Amino acid sequence: MTIQAMTFSQVAKAVRLTREQLYATLRATELIESVGFERVYQTKGDGKQSYMTERFDGTYIINNSMGQKDANGKVVFHQLLDSRIIEVLKEQMCHQG
Repeated sequence: MTIQAMTFSQVAKAVRLTREQLYATLRATELIESVGFERVYQTKGDGKQSYMTERFDGTYIINNSMGQKDANGKVVFHQLLDSRIIEVLKEQMCHQG
């Protein structure tokens, strides 16, 4: 099986969950663990915008080489999911329901 980096939204659609349900399921099954929040900045349109992003750790987390910068100018990488997590989630959901 090949590995593909997927967004959380893409994985949620593949397993027929909302993004919020996916986050809850991943946490409950300990497939991901929250390691905190970071404020990141991006330039859009006429100026700089900022937002908070939750950071995760886990076997199926992929840190992309692209990202936004934090207040100190350090790049905070986009986090994606390894596509193999879809089969793991489907198997767990099958056993639960």
